[in-house]
Amino acid sequence: MTRRYFAVLLLAACSSRIRVEGGDGEETGDQTGGAPTSVGSGAAGGGGAEPDHRSLVMAESFDWSTVTVPANALGVTIVATTTDGSDWGIRLARLAAPSGDLVIDGPIASNDFDVTWPGALAFAQPQVEHPETFPFMPGLWSFEINSNAPLEGATWLRLTVDGQFHGGVLDVNLFRAGTELSDEELAERVAIAFDGWAGLSLGDVRVFDVAPTDQFEITSMAPTFPALNVLALGDYGGPFGYSAGIPGVATKHGTTGSGVVWGTTQDVLSDANVLRHEAGHFARV
Repeated sequence: MTRRYFAVLLLAACSSRIRVEGGDGEETGDQTGGAPTSVGSGAAGGGGAEPDHRSLVMAESFDWSTVTVPANALGVTIVATTTDGSDWGIRLARLAAPSGDLVIDGPIASNDFDVTWPGALAFAQPQVEHPETFPFMPGLWSFEINSNAPLEGATWLRLTVDGQFHGGVLDVNLFRAGTELSDEELAERVAIAFDGWAGLSLGDVRVFDVAPTDQFEITSMAPTFPALNVLALGDYGGPFGYSAGIPGVATKHGTTGSGVVWGTTQDVLSDANVLRHEAGHFARV
């Protein structure tokens, strides 16, 4: 397994080789707006993924929380969001490995990046130089998250029968939020962008017609998770796009971190490259 595969695991739904436990794979949200149009379906097992997860309630600023990582886990992701709808920053302050070593204690030492995002935070296992981070060490991991807003969150585990990567399925929710491309034109670009991407197969591709927007809260109408939400905007005069987070929130729709923005043009290959690039950031590549 490579570091790149490690980063995209929480985007991928299960293939037939993935064993999962817990969770119903459905997320209820605001169902107003245009009904989705299915414009493509790849390998079986896309919609309704069921990652094993444990929910936890977070106070405004809490001490140590823990997640036990079994030996057959490919990875773990911590997700925290504000419960009052605010954009207050959410910060991963500390992360401790099973040995007790502080892998993160403030900004990441290698690049001085402070793990703080507004309104929604997702954090996959750290890709830092530490013997317990790659390969990811099973055992009890501890973490501390701080914010000035009330929070809720969950830890997500991706499990397989043998702890090895066997591929998976990537579902994509396209929100027509200003683009003039047809369903078929959008589907063509998505298929090119994710053909063999990081060992995954393209699963269900759904299109939602919405009013022009670059606000990720509109993604609350998406029916299943994990998935990549894409706000497809119009032509900005050239390649354009950005991710709501590095990584973004793939397991909860409707947050400030729930997707990528994609400026579409008449250039098929350029659009596909931009989408793949931003999806990489969303997956923490």
